[in-house]
Amino acid sequence: MGTADHTAGSGLPAGLAPPVKVALARAVTKMPRALPGTLLYEPKWDGYRCTVVRENDWPTLWSRQGKELTKYFPDLIKVLEAAVPPGCVIDGEAVIWTDGRLDFTALQQRLGAGPKTLPGLVRQTPANYVAFDVLAVAGHDARGLPLHQRRALLEELATGWEPPLSLSPTTTDPDTAARWFRRAPPHRDRGTHHQKHQPAIHARPPLLEAETQGNRRRHLRSRDRTDHPTL
Repeated sequence: MGTADHTAGSGLPAGLAPPVKVALARAVTKMPRALPGTLLYEPKWDGYRCTVVRENDWPTLWSRQGKELTKYFPDLIKVLEAAVPPGCVIDGEAVIWTDGRLDFTALQQRLGAGPKTLPGLVRQTPANYVAFDVLAVAGHDARGLPLHQRRALLEELATGWEPPLSLSPTTTDPDTAARWFRRAPPHRDRGTHHQKHQPAIHARPPLLEAETQGNRRRHLRSRDRTDHPTL
């Protein structure tokens, strides 16, 4: 695994003290096709990108812009404290389901809620967390590991998880990814992520994300995970 040069007192590797830097997406013109097994596809979730940083004392949640979101998701923090051991950093999305559909409006309401209204929102529309990558495990930096090894670490870490925690599904089959994309409900931000799946390399190449906007127009975004395997 990566180096064990910890940030003093936190149990985290150097460079992963919050807020964790994340990469952004760029648009491309079409969904890439490749030989089976060379791309890894993931669903695109209509939620808030959140990095879970589990220090020695307490887990915290951070947005991709570096804003701490911990206080808005007390329901997730309680579960993450028990399910994620110290020294771990996980990348994923906070989502809310309403009547079987992802509800981005409910997420926005949380971030706009004050201390009096937030508890009611937490009871009415509980949050879920969908993990898709791991950046540190047990205080060891995992960012330099190839994708298939990080995924294996994440799956091991998630053994025994139950809702509201879950893993984002993955596939190397482009036909399965296309079905995910076609069958996704038309919400704010739907589609698939896909990225090179080459165990020989130790840094993620650009990740591509297919997405449909409100007018149902399909397009793709590519996201570079070379330096930081997060988006």
